[in-house]
Amino acid sequence: MNRILLLLILYSFFSCSKSKTENFLNFSLEIPKNWTVHQLKGTDSYVRLITTEKNDSIYMDYGMYSNSLKYYPPIIAPLKKKKMILSFGLKESEVIFLDKDSITKKDRGFYKDRIELYETINEKKAKIVFPKKGKKGLGGVYFENFKNNNKLTIYGNNLNNEKSLKLIEVIKTIKLKKN
Repeated sequence: MNRILLLLILYSFFSCSKSKTENFLNFSLEIPKNWTVHQLKGTDSYVRLITTEKNDSIYMDYGMYSNSLKYYPPIIAPLKKKKMILSFGLKESEVIFLDKDSITKKDRGFYKDRIELYETINEKKAKIVFPKKGKKGLGGVYFENFKNNNKLTIYGNNLNNEKSLKLIEVIKTIKLKKN
């Protein structure tokens, strides 16, 4: 009787797990059970789309030319140089003009909409990107040399800070398959 009770408890514990193991080309991830993986056709890479329970799109790209999640800062300029800058063909909506004589590093930091840091995940150097608190933007992880000189990027656009941190938590479960 005790043995049956123990088996039922163990079964319910494992069957109620909130995550599932998804196997990919040469690695696996533990993702929430209510996330879905879709196969996409890549030109020169292994590509997948993962949709979350809220229909957020998470992109996965494994190959030689995967997105490095490079940051392109906004153009910030003094208001007094507006006429000159717009004469180069830029649109006013592409430039942030500040009513001051010069632009400082602090000004540029204020307009940066994300945080970047580097960490080791499963013995691989990873670039982690997520939006500043209260903002929406790019969130994800980039591995420059994941396996055999191929890169791996897993990211979502227009994610808030909380969703980005959840994605990073999932990515930290990554396990390489043994050859």
